[in-house]
Amino acid sequence: MAGKEVYREWRRRVRVAQRVEPADTVISGARVLNVFTQQLRTADIAISDGIIAGVGQYPEARERIELLGAVVAPSFIDAHVHIESSMLWVPQFARATVPRGTGAVLADPHEIANVAGFAGVKAMRKAAQDLPIRVHWMAPSSVPASPLESPGATFDLDDIKRMLAWPECAGLGEMMNFPALLAGEREIFDKIVAANGLPRDGHSPGLRGSAVQAYAAAGIRSDHESTELDEAHDKLAAGMMLVLRQGSSEKNLLDLLPLVEDATWRRCTFGSDDRDAHDLLHNGHVDDVLRTVIAAGLDPVRALTMASWNAAQYMQEWTIGAIAPGFEADLVVLDDDLRNLTVRETWFAGRCVARDGQYLVEEREAPLDTSLTHSVNIAPVHLSDLQLSWEDGTRAVGLVPDQIVTRTVEIDPPVRDGQVAA
Repeated sequence: MAGKEVYREWRRRVRVAQRVEPADTVISGARVLNVFTQQLRTADIAISDGIIAGVGQYPEARERIELLGAVVAPSFIDAHVHIESSMLWVPQFARATVPRGTGAVLADPHEIANVAGFAGVKAMRKAAQDLPIRVHWMAPSSVPASPLESPGATFDLDDIKRMLAWPECAGLGEMMNFPALLAGEREIFDKIVAANGLPRDGHSPGLRGSAVQAYAAAGIRSDHESTELDEAHDKLAAGMMLVLRQGSSEKNLLDLLPLVEDATWRRCTFGSDDRDAHDLLHNGHVDDVLRTVIAAGLDPVRALTMASWNAAQYMQEWTIGAIAPGFEADLVVLDDDLRNLTVRETWFAGRCVARDGQYLVEEREAPLDTSLTHSVNIAPVHLSDLQLSWEDGTRAVGLVPDQIVTRTVEIDPPVRDGQVAA
């Protein structure tokens, strides 16, 4: 029966495309972004059963929506994000990002996996169902990230294989344990092989030269951790998709933007990695990234393509990221002046789900399994627990503004009664 329904929709879409049958919805009057030709041209978008049937002239429709003075582009894709870093559960993350034009995310849930293992990841998957955003998962590859960590759970090879079997799982999550990879450890090899044919995300801060060659040779296909031009160039030249990152605490976007040139821009996309609720509320999501790069001089059409089609291609998702026949009608309606990049509406599967910053989807409860709640249990904390004794030595960890990498610093702290004085 399901096959008959799919055939009916397919056959109807073909008829709509040929103007034999009216579309469900026709969006008209706007300039439409074509990611393939890099052109903006005024055209109708004919939508049938949530999928784009055609782009051109479609005078017949059951519903016609005029969007004069607007640009319609594919909705935005965050190519690398940890939803948990927003401090929001998945439905609230959707509520925060969908009005900003986000239509899909490539999410690595290794943070909840570190705490609750496979059960936590399953809970996130359940919470992401039936939302107006496409959550594509990456199976956490590094829980724990190294033998030095002491997480609340592990995520082993069997867990990775179970998750890779999900239809919405796009590949292997960021390979943080790059020292073990470079050492050729069998455990790492088995995880990479498990994702055969699927994207495998990288995580290799500071890696350069022959080490980058080895990282790519092992099967890693992207990186979002570059902080310097030479480092990012090495990764780009090794065939990795370069994810330009702009999160709440890691701001590498403008430092790496000079690498986005005519010869390279198709291999570059955007990721937020870690963007908290305050940042999402006051600054935005991928829309904020786009405003930043456009203000820095990047062509708006190119920027919008990097935030949609480029990300979809890396994810190997062939029906999102473009406004063309056969693609999902996941759209963002923008003010005609792309220099300011103002999101008017977000469309998901052929229906408007956000307008003028308002989320139009009825919210539903997403209760958690009680085994995942009340999981933080600590003993009473006393002042003596927070005191730091000082012996010989002057080295400390130094923060780097707007980065998550750190540096070694030499310090001479004030000491009182053998304890460091604040």
